[in-house]
Amino acid sequence: MHDLGNFRSLELAFKAAKACIEHGLTDLSQNIIESAATRLDLMEASKAETDMVRLEDFTTEYYMLRIYLAWTQERPDIADHLFSKAPETKTTEQQKVIVDTCYSIGEAELRKCQYDTAATWLGRALAVCELWPGDWQGLRDKKLLVFHAYARSNLHLTTATAESQLRRALNFLRTEHGNSFPILIFSLEVFNKKGEFNEEYFETLKNSIKEMENDDASVKIVYHYITEIGNSSLEHYFGACEQLLDKLASLNIDSKDQWMEKIFVSFIWVLTNTTSNEDHSPVHAEAAAQILTDCGLDKPSENTTQASLILIWKYIDTMLSKGSTFIAEQWCRFILKHSIFQKTPDVEAKYFRKLALCVLEKYNPSTAQQIFGEIPEVCKHCPLTLYLMYRLALLTGNPSLSTTYIQSLCKSGADSTYIWSCVGDALQLGKTDTAIQSLQGVMVTSDGRGFERLQIPRILQWVICTAHERSATNCEDLLGHVTSLLESALIAATAGNPFSSVELRWFACKSYGIALELYKQSSIQIVLQLLYLSTRFMELEQKKTEGVSGTDPIQHYLKCTFLRSIVLVIEARREKAYAKKEHHYREASEAIKQCKIHIQSLGITSISNINPPHPWVDKYRIILSLDFEATVFLRQWEDLAKIIEASKPVVEVKLSSVFLDCLLRSGAPSSYLSQFVKKMIRTFHSSSSQSLTTKSTDGLNTHLPRHLRCLFSLSIHAEEYILAESVLDQALILARDSPNSTRSTSTPYPKDELQWLATTAFNRAVEFFLVSADEECRRWAGKAIALADSISGDDGGELGRLLRRNLARLQQPV
Repeated sequence: MHDLGNFRSLELAFKAAKACIEHGLTDLSQNIIESAATRLDLMEASKAETDMVRLEDFTTEYYMLRIYLAWTQERPDIADHLFSKAPETKTTEQQKVIVDTCYSIGEAELRKCQYDTAATWLGRALAVCELWPGDWQGLRDKKLLVFHAYARSNLHLTTATAESQLRRALNFLRTEHGNSFPILIFSLEVFNKKGEFNEEYFETLKNSIKEMENDDASVKIVYHYITEIGNSSLEHYFGACEQLLDKLASLNIDSKDQWMEKIFVSFIWVLTNTTSNEDHSPVHAEAAAQILTDCGLDKPSENTTQASLILIWKYIDTMLSKGSTFIAEQWCRFILKHSIFQKTPDVEAKYFRKLALCVLEKYNPSTAQQIFGEIPEVCKHCPLTLYLMYRLALLTGNPSLSTTYIQSLCKSGADSTYIWSCVGDALQLGKTDTAIQSLQGVMVTSDGRGFERLQIPRILQWVICTAHERSATNCEDLLGHVTSLLESALIAATAGNPFSSVELRWFACKSYGIALELYKQSSIQIVLQLLYLSTRFMELEQKKTEGVSGTDPIQHYLKCTFLRSIVLVIEARREKAYAKKEHHYREASEAIKQCKIHIQSLGITSISNINPPHPWVDKYRIILSLDFEATVFLRQWEDLAKIIEASKPVVEVKLSSVFLDCLLRSGAPSSYLSQFVKKMIRTFHSSSSQSLTTKSTDGLNTHLPRHLRCLFSLSIHAEEYILAESVLDQALILARDSPNSTRSTSTPYPKDELQWLATTAFNRAVEFFLVSADEECRRWAGKAIALADSISGDDGGELGRLLRRNLARLQQPV
């Protein structure tokens, strides 16, 4: 009974001492321990009456308390000394006391990062643990704690011994408790400390996720070790994240959704890390997003969405700057198609525009066609998106699609900058036809206010000028486009759209200018249409200015009808088929009539009499020559005399020659021709035109002999001998009077002309002789000899003497 009381007292004393140590009452604890030591000494002295086994247990506990107290008092030397004096353990209970004390000291030192001291005390605990049998679960768990702490302490030491001990402890832990979560995590810590991110590390990480406990701390630890491999092996990182997401789906913790969102954002951050040299497609992100969706987390929080979208947006920009357009396009499609992102209409529009930029950067026909069908509803009224779609439509080579998008731009309220850009892009790509068709679509869509807001008249002028410049290489096609655009402008102006008078005049002048420049290279239909458009624009300009007086409109109409006349006559000359030739001449005749009306409105009298001459005099002569040509071809003989009479005020040598040549080439009967040549000579010979009298030009006497010769020849062929004799008489008068002529020129009648007339007339006299027309023979021979005698020069009347001898031979009797 006495021993039981002592043991009871010691038990209470040790508990009290331990409690005092834990509460910092070291002095009190020391007093209690000293009292207990005295009792132990007394009990040891009476061995016969004491249970020695229990006494040894209490003795061991006494030493451990002394050691623990010395360590608490920061006297490690005393603690080490006392441990060396501790009695040898004989029972498991004694060993447990030693293990508990050494483990407590070692664990505390480990928390204070005193790894060397911790390793010492934990090694002492481990040495005792290894004496235990392995079949008792309580001892086995204790042994696990000691080994784990011992391994952790050696992990931070760099000595060879520590490395050896760490390896030994780790092997034990893996062998005995390889599938337990703490051991797996510690193994990861060891790998991480050494920087050994090898296949063993990744396999251990997978097992850790598999054995993860159902609490927030376990998730946090595993997530930490997953992030450690982000820079070493992205494939393993992505695989571990996906595995962790799958595992989280099966756990029942309150923070599950928050962890899944955090892992997903981390996933995106690693994928879009711009410091990596490797470009990452969104394949892994799609897998992670699908896991979240399958777990019911199809709508993450706003913060998660925003963080992901920002990271992805920056990554897309980086990929585009690097030229990795395909990767950027994949990320855009990932954002647009996956429902996990809470996309606002603005965000959706931004990412779709970015997708369009990607497709534009690396154009592919199939991809382009696909994106046209993917445009979100919110983007169908967004000017910037519609502009990008227009550019994409340009690349597809579909003008109708381009027109559709530029019309949508107009309806969306876009400003003129977008329209300028659209048309400019088409022109830059050399797609002038598309630019024109697009602009026509804009004009159809826009009302009066739209014309002003979109600056359509200015854009029209720009496109017309650009197409005109390019028409040098592809005249026919581009002129057709320009004409079509001008037609659209005329329709718009006629409908009352706001074109200023300056703009209308510009269109009128530009239409005429293009026709004038390119009429020789392009088809007649286009040129005639351009001239028609030019006239109509000028008419609208006159209405705009309320008919302000002036000659500018008349001058413009005159230029248009003048060019129209020329073009039609040129086409008539070129045409081989008679019916088409006749058609062109008739149209030319109508145009010439209009031209005459405009010229007469300028005052034909003033045109012919002023000095210097009116600028339109030369063009009027051209019109007269064209009118003469058309009238001759159409055999409108009555009108021909009127043309000759109308030419009297402005006639000059060249015009009269043109008339004469035209008649001679016409193939008309000689009787008609002789009458009109006679009309020309009589009209032009009596003309007061300055061009026939001025010294600066060839006078009539220089060209009239040629006209007389033609008339003489025609009258001979027409057998109009009276007219022919009158020509001879007129020539004789001119030949005799030319030195004393009152005209400005004193040029004598040409010798060659007189010789030809004299010779031809004498030959005709011979023909009369042969048919026994003696009177006509004598008369014609006499006139021929008179003409020959009028020749002045070096021949000394040789031709006259020759003709007289020949006449004498004819008159000799047979």
